[in-house]
Amino acid sequence: MDTNVPGDSLLAPAATTTSPPAFPFRKRRRPALACEECRHRKIKCDRSTPCGPCSRSRSKTCTYQNLQGDFSTTAPIVRKIPPPTQPDPVGQNRQQTYDQMTSANSFPSAPSAPASTSSSLVQSHNGSPATTEHVQALLNRVQTLEKKLLDASRNESNGESGDAPRAQPIPPPVCPKACKGYKGNKKSNYEKMKFRGQNHWMKHIKQFDFMGRLKGATGKEEKSEMRAIVRKCKRLANSAQLRYLSPQSVPLDFRDHVPPRETSDMLVQGYIRTFESVFRIIHVPSFMKEYAEFWSNPKAARDLYVIKLLLVMAIGTCFYQETPNSDPSLASLRAAATQWIHTVEAWISTPYRKPKATLANLEIRCLLLVARQVTSIDGDSVWVLAGSLLRTAMQMGLHRDPSQLFQMSTLHAEHRRRLWATVVELLLQSSMDSGGPLLLSTDDFDCKPPSNVDDSQIDEQSIAPVVPKPDTTFTESSIQIALAKTFPVRIAIAKLMNDFRSSDSYSETLRLAGDLTAACQQHSSAIHFWQSTSSSDTTLAQPTPFQMKLLALFTNRFLLSLHLPYAMKAKTNQTYYFSRQATLETSLSLLASAIPDPQGHDDYTALQLRGVGLFRNIPIHATVAVAFELTTRLSAPPSPFPNATEGAARAEARGAVRKFVDICEARLEAEEHSVKAYVFGRCLLAQIMSMEEGTSLEEDIRRSLKESTDFCVEALERRAGGSEGESMGDMIDESPLAGFDWDASVSFTPSDAGINGGC
Repeated sequence: MDTNVPGDSLLAPAATTTSPPAFPFRKRRRPALACEECRHRKIKCDRSTPCGPCSRSRSKTCTYQNLQGDFSTTAPIVRKIPPPTQPDPVGQNRQQTYDQMTSANSFPSAPSAPASTSSSLVQSHNGSPATTEHVQALLNRVQTLEKKLLDASRNESNGESGDAPRAQPIPPPVCPKACKGYKGNKKSNYEKMKFRGQNHWMKHIKQFDFMGRLKGATGKEEKSEMRAIVRKCKRLANSAQLRYLSPQSVPLDFRDHVPPRETSDMLVQGYIRTFESVFRIIHVPSFMKEYAEFWSNPKAARDLYVIKLLLVMAIGTCFYQETPNSDPSLASLRAAATQWIHTVEAWISTPYRKPKATLANLEIRCLLLVARQVTSIDGDSVWVLAGSLLRTAMQMGLHRDPSQLFQMSTLHAEHRRRLWATVVELLLQSSMDSGGPLLLSTDDFDCKPPSNVDDSQIDEQSIAPVVPKPDTTFTESSIQIALAKTFPVRIAIAKLMNDFRSSDSYSETLRLAGDLTAACQQHSSAIHFWQSTSSSDTTLAQPTPFQMKLLALFTNRFLLSLHLPYAMKAKTNQTYYFSRQATLETSLSLLASAIPDPQGHDDYTALQLRGVGLFRNIPIHATVAVAFELTTRLSAPPSPFPNATEGAARAEARGAVRKFVDICEARLEAEEHSVKAYVFGRCLLAQIMSMEEGTSLEEDIRRSLKESTDFCVEALERRAGGSEGESMGDMIDESPLAGFDWDASVSFTPSDAGINGGC
């Protein structure tokens, strides 16, 4: 039996003897010139390295058999990646590292085998000449790979000594403009991130460098003490807030939440007197009719009405007038209002409850959005909730005018117009607060403004269209109509301010500001006319101070956002001097107090003390503008032309800043959880006073910072009952003194694009 055929020797027994071959060996075929891949695929090869067919088919290797019989040559095919259209430092570093690695290691690494092993392998193989030749070729190939690996190792060692470039580690990704810059090993919270728009007040505090002046003047011990105070403020604020969020016995029936009749009457009237006269969410006669029926037979009341009543009373607690012997106390009512809101939210999110597209459900969601902002629950998530509210309203068709829909009663049609105006107003204000896109344009709706009618003119039975009163007559809907008429220009301003692609066009800013200023002048003329006619005719109604302040607040804030960026540029460019003057006048009007109404209700001050969201952000925004103007005037060289009114103007601006600090102090004593606005206001006032008196700015600010933080600790301790709590951070609306960097520069460090939280 012939055992010289390759492969048969592995199957033959060990005792079998080798016999001479019975036939001669076959001659070898002529050497193949094509690569192995082309031979296997039986296609024509152009014998390149790599060949064309292998390159087109994206084969991983293109291998040729060695004509001398020592080893095969393998040419790896490397696909060329086109360069990116934009420079990417991370991608360039990665490409350089990859190129250096592939140039230093053209072949895969393998453990080096000693030459004696290769020789012994040849000597121990007693196969046929063909097998021996094949093994020898493999050994030659191994030796070549060993040599290349040794050369690569030498090149790498030379690169370490500086003779050859070495692959650099990939740097961390470069943060875009919208994120905070990379700060070495400092931890960044990628999970807790909040975007701040172009008109957020924290965008402008970098104009005040009073905190940066403490960089060299503050010692390590003082920094450690301030960090401890910040941590203590966080714990105390958390503990104070947990008093409202602590588990309580929640009644299973909504009716059990309703307080006694006397208290309920005051809370309901507080809502109707204030927000209902601006937003127009409910039809007051229908609501009060059902309110009387509720107290006649509470068990027969609908759940939807009881939920609506709880939200109305929750808003009314903001305007509850507490007396020394009042029962219940304001604190107990505020805690109850928080519980009512959480109860309604739990009812809305019930899994088995199917949300119905009804006007009653939309009323509840509008009331809930307002209640969250006047009870200090959460003012930062309003924009998210307002977006959901907008889509719900559009799903119900409120964006279309009732005249374009099916036939409906006069009350139904008018109620739809009022609700749509309320939804758009809430969306506009939340967009300006958060800096988020408005996601609504004037082309998306054709619903007309509400009619100038009182609630008593329409009821559920009336089908004939009601004749609206002239615009010169003040009605319960006049304020909402005035706001709705400015929707086009305010929507354009909101889109301009919150669009990161918008061009910096001062002419467009002046055009929009002119349109809105003309509308505000019409509002002032109308209010003056209403007041003058009501004084001569007592039967005619006139707007309350609360209505006038909210009308100015909702419109003038858009003027402030338009002019403030250019007002800060006017410090070095007098082209924007008009914006500087307009910013100062608008800010002072926003910070002005509202006179109490004839009944003695100071509702707007109560809203300033307890409201969050826009009711807290707008005063901060205006204070930043006034303080910037005042510090700019104080730092400017003396004018060669004395101005007799300069002293009075400075006193007015300084008084506005001081009043803001007093309001922040009162908010902390009431139910404010964030100390950021108060500390910032105290430092602003200290800088202004130091510049006026010519004292040491660093010493005055450091003393003010210490006094303000000590007051915050005392106020929070009184509210928390002396307990600091255990957890800290996540449950607080906004962490106190967020933005302070005690280790780096002891300064506020907001990012240019407004990301609060990291990257």
